[in-house]
Amino acid sequence: MTKTISTSMDCVGEGACSLRVETRGRVRWLRINRPALLNALDRPAVHALGLALRQAQRDDRARVVVLTGTGRAFCAGADLRALGQAQAAPGDGARRAARLVDQCAALMRRLDRMSKPVLAAVNGLTVGGGLELLLCCDLIVAARSARIGDGHAKIGALPGSGASARLPRRLPSAHARFLLFSGDMLPADDPLLAALIHRVVDDGLLESATAALADTLAANSPLMLASVKRLLASGADATLAEALRLERQARLRHASSFDCREGIDAFREKRAPDFQGR
Repeated sequence: MTKTISTSMDCVGEGACSLRVETRGRVRWLRINRPALLNALDRPAVHALGLALRQAQRDDRARVVVLTGTGRAFCAGADLRALGQAQAAPGDGARRAARLVDQCAALMRRLDRMSKPVLAAVNGLTVGGGLELLLCCDLIVAARSARIGDGHAKIGALPGSGASARLPRRLPSAHARFLLFSGDMLPADDPLLAALIHRVVDDGLLESATAALADTLAANSPLMLASVKRLLASGADATLAEALRLERQARLRHASSFDCREGIDAFREKRAPDFQGR
């Protein structure tokens, strides 16, 4: 397992620091940093998150990304105050408000397309766009006190960043419908969320449990992880026969890679593999 070492921390955002970025060994931590507003997403925060994701994607040293929040919320979704101000602005306010929602949706697509594993460390309230962020993460570790829901029904709004499309793909249909129709907030260990959340831990263990999982993934072949993510995405809507065909093609390509040879050699030589992502 890779030892977790804090090597750097940067502040990203326009004006106030809306996102903190920390590198711990091979893991890049992205921490939404608007605690007074429950980490609600405004344009600067969306921009900062998108920039940090692009940087993590391009940085070969970052093999796993962790997304979390500062304070008592993971993310309360789009900043309704900012949406209201945009809507009330002179001129075409409705278009300005729609632009923020579209930017949030584009952020979710970028997160969804990450070739590296993305983990969520859910530290508190997660609603609306916060849930939509979770739906784009690969694995979710949640604090026991966290409360999670869609929330749009409570304000008479429609999801704008993918909840109606992604939620039924991550949860049984009846559970997804309940969350979308009711807008209710559920505790992280509610059975309705069991198919979404990888692990629920005591609040004080959230960061260490997530870090341990991230380090475990980061020690694996980044080439293999990226290939598996592509197979999962392409096979989701394919027939079984087509998904198996795609898997065979990917396996044949992967067999000649350095990482595949290194993994087999390391197993035979009873040592830890030195994967290089090629």
